[in-house]
Amino acid sequence: YRADNCESCDVVETILNSNNVPFSVIQADTDTEAQKKLNELIGSIRVPTLTIGTNVINGTNRAAIEDSLEAAGYPEPEDQSGNLQ
Repeated sequence: YRADNCESCDVVETILNSNNVPFSVIQADTDTEAQKKLNELIGSIRVPTLTIGTNVINGTNRAAIEDSLEAAGYPEPEDQSGNLQ
């Protein structure tokens, strides 16, 4: 879940892109159904919020995001030289 003009949301998208993780964007600032679902999920409307597997992460905690990706079975990203990061 994200909103327009949200720098933290941009950071999360950068983290996901750098890990080659496909994702869907849900606009919580303009979609009232998304707002309802987000409120049910975390008890408020705050962005960025991610769901990775069964984990729900609010904010830009890179370690939490990468731990959740690993738990969901996503491989560690490779750096430019082909080495695991």
